[in-house]
Amino acid sequence: MKDIKLLALDMDGTAYDPMGEVVPENREAILKLIKKDFPVVFITGRPVNAPKNKFIENNFVSKYSVMGAFNGACIYDLKTNKILDAKPISKEIVNQVFSLTKKDNFKNVIIWGYSTDFNEVIINNLASNASEIIKEQSFFEGKFVEFETLTAPYQLDCYKLLIFNFTSEFINELKKIGLETAPNILGTACEVTAANINKKYAIQFIEKTWNINAEEIMAMGDGTNDIPMMDYVGFPVSFNNCVSKIKHIAKAHVDLDWSQGAVAQAISKYILKDK
Repeated sequence: MKDIKLLALDMDGTAYDPMGEVVPENREAILKLIKKDFPVVFITGRPVNAPKNKFIENNFVSKYSVMGAFNGACIYDLKTNKILDAKPISKEIVNQVFSLTKKDNFKNVIIWGYSTDFNEVIINNLASNASEIIKEQSFFEGKFVEFETLTAPYQLDCYKLLIFNFTSEFINELKKIGLETAPNILGTACEVTAANINKKYAIQFIEKTWNINAEEIMAMGDGTNDIPMMDYVGFPVSFNNCVSKIKHIAKAHVDLDWSQGAVAQAISKYILKDK
């Protein structure tokens, strides 16, 4: 194993509680690395400005503070508050996807589109007040544009579309359009980004920007959207709540789940090499 020069972390169900805040044990371990000027990046499906990220409050902002938000569609410098790279879904394709819900067999599909305006999302079936919509609002406090009320095509690109209440037929339609799809293991949500934009793409951008080789990167992530990243880096580490494919890919395993500080233990063992 090459010396590890960078740590890439998923957030929900890895470093952070699902839809929540950082696990305390993980926070302390991450801070140890940051104090040593060791690069820690967050590669996540979350929006840049989700209230529960709390990067500043957690003292996570350093010269290496980069977030691969929306599964790599927006790579953001947390220190300068600047977008380093953006690969959104074009507004033309966004409108095409939403228009699918006009068909009878797709009318109950819920689409939540995170636009390139961090304070605006486009959504359909908002009036349903579905539990998925309520849950996702913990990540967003801005303006909702309802697709059904539009009298002209939507005018913003979207970093990511979240799909709820879908069928495999609907996801196949998205694949035909050429979009990247990552359904969760339960089949209750699907994250959608532009073609070939995923967490691997975010890692590749960081490689080029910081002149770090993938073989020198340790990554941790638990879900299906983490698979491209975990399959690409040199040292993927799994833990108990990871999907089975990630456990198969992993070169090391921590016998804890996210809530027990799996990230903290991996940092201690494989980077700090505490005795």
